[in-house]
Amino acid sequence: MSLEIDKSGNTSNYKYVKSIGYGMDEAAMRVLKEISSTNWIPAVYQGKKLKVEYHFPVVFKLD
Repeated sequence: MSLEIDKSGNTSNYKYVKSIGYGMDEAAMRVLKEISSTNWIPAVYQGKKLKVEYHFPVVFKLD
């Protein structure tokens, strides 16, 4: 899963990096959108705020 964090700390452009199917992609996307519903602290490089793409590793444990 990945998303973009803009210069203001807003998130957008949610996408699957690698799909596994069986409804798990949708579940992971729902959780990602819930945790990113608030503003994030934007990346800073040499004193300037940057737009970045962040990748979230998602691991499912099935019992």
